[in-house]
Amino acid sequence: MKIFYDDIIFELQSAGGISKYWSKLIEFFSINKNIHLINLQHKDSCKNVFYPKNKKIGVYQEKYFPLKIRRYLPIFNTHKCDIFHSSYFRTPFFSNKKLKQVVTVHDFMYEFFDTGLRKSIHIWQKRKAMLNADAIICVSEHTKKDLIRLYPEVRKDALFVVPNGVDVEFKVVSQDNYKKDFLLYVGNRMGCKNFKFILNLMKSSKFIQEKEFYVVCVGGGMFTNKELNSFRKLGFENKIKQVLCIDNQELNILYNKAYALLFPSQYEGFGIPALEAQASGCPVIYAKTSSLPEVMGYKELGYTLDSLEEADAKLKLLENSSFRQEIVNKGVDYASKLTWKNSINLTYEVYKKVLKQ
Repeated sequence: MKIFYDDIIFELQSAGGISKYWSKLIEFFSINKNIHLINLQHKDSCKNVFYPKNKKIGVYQEKYFPLKIRRYLPIFNTHKCDIFHSSYFRTPFFSNKKLKQVVTVHDFMYEFFDTGLRKSIHIWQKRKAMLNADAIICVSEHTKKDLIRLYPEVRKDALFVVPNGVDVEFKVVSQDNYKKDFLLYVGNRMGCKNFKFILNLMKSSKFIQEKEFYVVCVGGGMFTNKELNSFRKLGFENKIKQVLCIDNQELNILYNKAYALLFPSQYEGFGIPALEAQASGCPVIYAKTSSLPEVMGYKELGYTLDSLEEADAKLKLLENSSFRQEIVNKGVDYASKLTWKNSINLTYEVYKKVLKQ
């Protein structure tokens, strides 16, 4: 099986869930003896946090046109491969029945939250890729439902649900000496990620104030001046800390040390940090929106979107040690079933199925 990967996501992101997903496909399929993997990428691809630097793959370099143009251009040479799979909705210029096209749909952020020309171009590109695809992989059942609602013209028999996985580094370690004196937030803080909800929760929750919890933010870029000014106005300049550029082992320790992970997102295509936290034994206080209930191994800590009272009540529940342990056990058990190995095996089955068509 000869597969052509378009690695443009490594340029479009410096990190992020889609980059991690794509690196896992490369990691597993580059050592599969039944697959000959060819990758198209740019010299800047290696700057991505999740770029698979140690994998031996056949690479063709993209040299022409700036990224803002190239991201929308077709691929002119697929090197007589059996399957073409783009990391972000590009399509081959020359299409034939022999070459099978696969698309992965992660979410519909642009459709729900963007506006203007950028949204229109994204929708045009995504629709074109899906209509040309022999198989469309959705990372959750909720993403599949959104796809059918937003793009009813797409073939339903081409849809496959393949959930994301969790890295093996995320696991429970001895927590006896951990104070559990902080709340954790992982990811970017823009738009629908709803980070402002955490600020409002810190301001309104007597429980957080009495416990003297602080918040540790992981990733998402350095705090902007606007963010720092808002922290100062709220009196939180010493209550919100940040950790940048950490590896899985370090993040795993943070999950283990935290009282809970806060996940107030308005919309997620999947929600990898919620799965990582569960695997690490960290309870997740999450908004019951989009795919998050699907990714969680328990319902007890879900709250109605933007309900400060409910979120505060969920935090208080974790003071009960037996309840907390029950939640940890449920989360670890659920996360153990969603591995990257499982995701890759399901993806491989999709590849084999389209080749039989």
